[in-house]
Amino acid sequence: MKKMFLLFIIILTFNIIGCENNKKDNKLESIDIYKFAEKRNLETLSILSMENTYVFTYKKDNKYGIMEVYLDKSNEVNISDNSLNVNDFDKSILHLQLKGRNNKNHVGLFILDENLIKKSKDISIEFKEKIKEKPYKIDVTIFNKESVIITYKNETLRKIKRIILYSENKNKIYINKYD
Repeated sequence: MKKMFLLFIIILTFNIIGCENNKKDNKLESIDIYKFAEKRNLETLSILSMENTYVFTYKKDNKYGIMEVYLDKSNEVNISDNSLNVNDFDKSILHLQLKGRNNKNHVGLFILDENLIKKSKDISIEFKEKIKEKPYKIDVTIFNKESVIITYKNETLRKIKRIILYSENKNKIYINKYD
């Protein structure tokens, strides 16, 4: 009976250790994404963690960008990236979209005006087209952030109609319309 119990404990221990190692091998660790960004001289602004995937917004010199870092089936790190030069635009808010994996797309919003960063509490994104069973508008709460990531499910990137920033008392403090 003791031998059976001992054997059971040994098997259980190996299963637990095997599962933990397997989980570690198949997930990106948070520290890895910071090292990944640091090696490329990227300042991370916002990070969104999903299973085996990180999406983050970044700043490098005069460029702002959004990047998806993920492990493929063979455990290799892959990236998808979109960036723009801030000097090419005279705006208080910039946005970039990134076609993600598994029909998850991402909008990276960058608030460039310090006053708007301090005053903004909520952001609203309205899409141009109304698609049945898809959100027409997405609202996100922020607080003193230079950047935010908004994820939505769709097969293709959707056109953004306008972006609205709201103050803490729900007043519109900025509206950015797109044609």
